[in-house]
Amino acid sequence: MKIAVSSEGTTLYDLVAYSFGRCPYFIIVDPVSMEYEEITNPNSVSLGGGAGVQTASLLAEKGVSVILTGNCGPVALDVFGQQGIIIVKNIKGSVKQAVQDYYSDETKNSSEA
Repeated sequence: MKIAVSSEGTTLYDLVAYSFGRCPYFIIVDPVSMEYEEITNPNSVSLGGGAGVQTASLLAEKGVSVILTGNCGPVALDVFGQQGIIIVKNIKGSVKQAVQDYYSDETKNSSEA
């Protein structure tokens, strides 16, 4: 599993960015090992419109299965749905805490099933 988080910076300790399509960075995290890769969002300022859709395609190519962010537009949500990627909105706090909270909830829920 790879989890991508929209981020204000390049580390696990930076804050989750509110905007998905226009965030400056993404942190792609393995929630088990907490190893991560930071990538600059090439669409953060370069596109006049459609930044979310372009960014969704970029993360799908990286093999991401879950995205944690503050907010995401409806068109990008559709792209994720078509590719089977889960998106969780209204996330706040540090990237690390967001990943740990999400993974902990997923592990707990799957063990209860």
